[in-house]
Amino acid sequence: MKQRIVNILILITLTLLAPNILSAQNKFFSTPDRGGLDGAKSQAILQMLMNENAIRRDETAANAASITQDRAAAEVSITALKNATDASLTVIGDCGTQGMIFGPGHTLVDGNDCIPSLQVNNDGRVSFQAGITFGAYEVCNPATAGTMRYNASAKRMEFCNGDVWGMLGGNTGCSINFPTISDADLDTFYNTTDAVYSGSDATASVAGATAATVRRNGANTGMSSGVAISQGNSVGIRGRSASLFNQTATFTLDIGAYTACWQITTRQQDVTPNAFNFSNLSAQELDTLVSSNGVTISGFEGPLNVSVGGQGSPELKVDSGPWTSSAQIEPGQSVQLRMTTANAFATSYVASVSIGTYTTSWTVTTKQDMLYGGAHSPDDCTLAFGVVDNTTGVSVCRFNRGGANTACPTGWTHYQNWSETANQNSGGVACGTSNVGLAPNTSNCNTGGHAWGNIAQETCTFNYCTCHGCGCCNNRTAYAQVMISLCY
Repeated sequence: MKQRIVNILILITLTLLAPNILSAQNKFFSTPDRGGLDGAKSQAILQMLMNENAIRRDETAANAASITQDRAAAEVSITALKNATDASLTVIGDCGTQGMIFGPGHTLVDGNDCIPSLQVNNDGRVSFQAGITFGAYEVCNPATAGTMRYNASAKRMEFCNGDVWGMLGGNTGCSINFPTISDADLDTFYNTTDAVYSGSDATASVAGATAATVRRNGANTGMSSGVAISQGNSVGIRGRSASLFNQTATFTLDIGAYTACWQITTRQQDVTPNAFNFSNLSAQELDTLVSSNGVTISGFEGPLNVSVGGQGSPELKVDSGPWTSSAQIEPGQSVQLRMTTANAFATSYVASVSIGTYTTSWTVTTKQDMLYGGAHSPDDCTLAFGVVDNTTGVSVCRFNRGGANTACPTGWTHYQNWSETANQNSGGVACGTSNVGLAPNTSNCNTGGHAWGNIAQETCTFNYCTCHGCGCCNNRTAYAQVMISLCY
């Protein structure tokens, strides 16, 4: 019942409002054809708005498409940039991991664009593959302690100990090191370069391997201790070099708590004398002590050691000194050698002599082996087409002569007639044989013969007759034919 009452009230309300609603609708949607000016204007405005809305909708769609494309391109660029950055960071990280500097484009980079010239090792050490150049730095105080610099004027590396600059690599315990002096003359005084003292007032003293005094403000004090030094004074050392070659004299200058060190090294000794030689000897007797000529040695700085060695137990002596295998020699002194010759013919012994860096030799040769009499050598025998023979107990030359020609060659002396012989028959007939007209008659005699040896010449005796009877006959000796002669 209640619902029906509500529905009736709604219907009555709509009936009363219907004329007003229709009038408003005609005004808003009126057109010229429909007979409303205001409606036509409204319709035109609405259409214009709808067209503008369509244009803006198309622009929005185009912008959205463009934005989508630009976003895609941007994402590609960003991705490429990210990849390149990641790669670069990886390479940079690799250089850093190796303790190197990242330096693309540098002339010394490796394949990873790392510069290997400087590298920090895992233990903290820094390696410089191509060396390192230090510049100059002026301040040395507690704040700069541990600083190194290159002093161009002194041409040295220096180290700051928190108070003063000292030569790097100097003696242990030295606050500073004066520049060393090298190639110094022997037993000669030298001065250090001066250093400015920056500490509090103190007393200076110097000690060294040789005589030394303290220098102050550029002058020699002549004192080795008790020298007053004030801040700002220049200090140094005057010291004497060693009296031997290639020796280093070390000095220390103590001022309060500071120690300055200095060294003087004498020059190298000239150990090469002028060239010299000994006269070689030849045709010397066997197993005999012989001496050389004396040679004066010069052109070096003494003393030097002189020594001899070699065959024949060689010895030397300097001037009138004793015979020995080694000795000391000064410039201007002389050396003589001696040795025992070989115990064989035509044999050379060599002695080697050394003084400093120079070495020479002396040669002694024994005489050739000579034949008996000493007039000819074995070589002479060979050249004369003979053969050296010692069968007789002496050396002679054996010649194949033969027949009646037993003479030696010209210039040679006959040693013995007996030698190798050939059988000789005297010929003839028996004694007493009637052989008228054939006198004298001889009997047969055969000497025999032998090969070469130290044997007397064979002989035989035959009967020699001057008539046909036997009262006129006597015995004679026949000699075998000589085939070889010995000569000297």
